Amino acid sequence: MLDPNHVKKSNSKTMHNTKLITVLLTLSLVVAAATAQAKSPNSATRVENLIWANGKIYDTIVSGSTFNSPPDHSVDLFFDFGMSGLMDQRPVSDAAPGDKEYNGGRWWVQKVFFTAQGIAALVSCNT
Repeated sequence: MLDPNHVKKSNSKTMHNTKLITVLLTLSLVVAAATAQAKSPNSATRVENLIWANGKIYDTIVSGSTFNSPPDHSVDLFFDFGMSGLMDQRPVSDAAPGDKEYNGGRWWVQKVFFTAQGIAALVSCNT
């Protein structure tokens, strides 16, 4: 015979477990959202010894922020050689901290590409 008190206890225990699982899942989602926000494209990262300018190497702060059509006078040229075929070539900027025309590291990134002939010419100049 089924004991009605046993059924009540089982339902109560099941509800308690369901609530506990719901709370744990909610906490997991909150932690996951906070972690994703910390690693979001808009977070900033300091990168040491990244940019050449005026014969010196500078650190910079890299962020996921973008400027949609900024005025030309408000950005500094930033030549990125990452896809050029040159190994270990750091980016080069046309301005640096202390320069009158420096815009605080708001970069207008220009990707630099070389043809096979251009890379051959660079290699032959360095040998």
